[in-house]
Amino acid sequence: MKKIYFTPLIYAIFLFLASCSDYFYNFSGYTWGTTYNIRYRADNRLDDSITGAMQLIDSSLSMFNPFSTVARINAGSDMTADSMLAEVLDLSRLVHRASNGAFDPTVGPLVELWGFGTHGEQSAPDSVAVAAALARVGLDKCHIAGGRIEMDSDSMRLDFSAIAKGYGVDLVARVLQRNGCSDYMVEIGGEINARGLNPQGQPWRIQIDAPLTDVDGHTTHDRLMVVELRDAAMATSGNYRNYRNMPDGKRIGHTISAVTGYPVVTSTLSVTVVASECALADAIATAAMAMPYPEARAMVDSMPDVEALFVIDSPEGMQTITTDGFPAPAI
Repeated sequence: MKKIYFTPLIYAIFLFLASCSDYFYNFSGYTWGTTYNIRYRADNRLDDSITGAMQLIDSSLSMFNPFSTVARINAGSDMTADSMLAEVLDLSRLVHRASNGAFDPTVGPLVELWGFGTHGEQSAPDSVAVAAALARVGLDKCHIAGGRIEMDSDSMRLDFSAIAKGYGVDLVARVLQRNGCSDYMVEIGGEINARGLNPQGQPWRIQIDAPLTDVDGHTTHDRLMVVELRDAAMATSGNYRNYRNMPDGKRIGHTISAVTGYPVVTSTLSVTVVASECALADAIATAAMAMPYPEARAMVDSMPDVEALFVIDSPEGMQTITTDGFPAPAI
């Protein structure tokens, strides 16, 4: 939802076949500060309905829309929770418990403090500032009662950036399903929900990028692998594309620990998660990046129908580790 455009971590490989693409529509553009590409089989175009779903997400969960539900709650002007915010908060609690607190949408004060929020870069905070922000973080301090958000502190803030994009993908998928679509691929900023088959009558082919930057710090798009995805969702999280160079020359990633208050330092370069819904995959991928690999792997293994690919930086170079059920590389 930031007003900065970037290239997705994962994206679909679009293959077009004239003989069977007559009823597949392609809809692409920009939303929430990133790109989207949506391919669906339907009798008529559904672009207006898709756009409407995206606008609903922006009006509810955007940190950068001052009139959104979450923005009003953070400002204390209206604590009423709409149905989308309530659903995302419930899912956040599930992942929060599974990750032992590593995933926490109240991490907003720390995100702002380290310069990754709505106010842009700041100087490196000292330990006193970190401790003060950390005291305002904790999902256990946030509740819904009577349709209203209640927080233990007026200075707490909600930030659903780590799950909202995946939830938006799912909401668009629901719109397509309600309109009778059974074959579609929704991709927003690299987060994907794919159902049925592509125009060639095959599972959707998805490329996962290697977590690499060039010597100037620009993103590269080298292929790590291509996998086939059908009736599943996929999301990737990594620190190599969203980072800050600090005054002392150190580079920090955007994943801030809700436990320590500091940017996470880990050997994990990226995590790609496959799950039933994109919001769940999005949240788990973020949580896994905020945890040491052994803990992140244990979290994934404990969750039914969730698979992951970890890219680890090791003395031997970049290594990939997958759970047993992660899709095999496509030929």
